[in-house]
Amino acid sequence: MLDRQSNNNLIEDNITYGNVDGVAIYDSHNNLIRNNEIKENINGIRANVSSSKNYFEQNKITNNENGIFLYDNADNNFVVSNFIQNNIKGVYIKNAIGNLIKNSLKNGYNKVEIKLNGADENFIQKIQLWGFKK
Repeated sequence: MLDRQSNNNLIEDNITYGNVDGVAIYDSHNNLIRNNEIKENINGIRANVSSSKNYFEQNKITNNENGIFLYDNADNNFVVSNFIQNNIKGVYIKNAIGNLIKNSLKNGYNKVEIKLNGADENFIQKIQLWGFKK
């Protein structure tokens, strides 16, 4: 866990499984979480309490309740080029703004690909979603 002002850290090439949180970031900034295998947790990656400008890239995030969960003012984080599959919710953003989700999700691989709740001004790019019917 990166707890209270744990800033400018690199978390790389780890395997986490069977926890409440695979990686937890609490009130911490400018961290790089890269090339980890994060599976079978409640939250694959969780960032909250004003955690900002954290970069999540090239992680394999599978079989969690929430693949990535950003909430409680976890603003301006970057989720880019991750493999997020077989989670109940691929990416869940609640009460957070300005996050970028790019090239990390494909249709049908998570029960819910993206859930936004009280989440304004987030950016979703290069996500492949298809087959929705009214």
